[in-house]
Amino acid sequence: MKNRETPAISRLRRAVGCAIITFVMNTTLSRELVTRGISPTPQRLAVYGAVAGRRDHPSVETVHRGLRRRLPTLSKTTVYATLQLLAEKRLIGCVHGEGDEVRYDGSPAFHAHFRCRACGKIYDVMPEGAHERPFVRVPKGFQIDNEELTYYGICSSCGKKKKGKGK
Repeated sequence: MKNRETPAISRLRRAVGCAIITFVMNTTLSRELVTRGISPTPQRLAVYGAVAGRRDHPSVETVHRGLRRRLPTLSKTTVYATLQLLAEKRLIGCVHGEGDEVRYDGSPAFHAHFRCRACGKIYDVMPEGAHERPFVRVPKGFQIDNEELTYYGICSSCGKKKKGKGK
């Protein structure tokens, strides 16, 4: 008699293949969270994994939308709270836009940003000599707890579109 797998065993076998990759990634992210005093819950790992290393500066809505398929019960409030916690612990960065808009930066290392006034995209840029932070003199007794350096203008894509319309 031939030994056949049940559908449940087949699903489990496929899940384990994917789970190994997820496990390795989550183990690395878990260590980073624990090092900063954050409990590595599945939701926090998912949110951190969705932002870490990204260069497109996603919003809460973008992160939530991206995770909804994998975690249908994940609330936007949980995503927001987790992103705030990760930023507070300096695992990710924040880029404040106009009004109340906040975008999240997967690279916490110091760098500047360029925000296009036409399309709203945010680009990472390195000012000359950016291997060191710019020196800022603050009044005695002041303490800096966050820093942002953002340039505003028109990106090359929007500049080309504008020139094309002007011909």
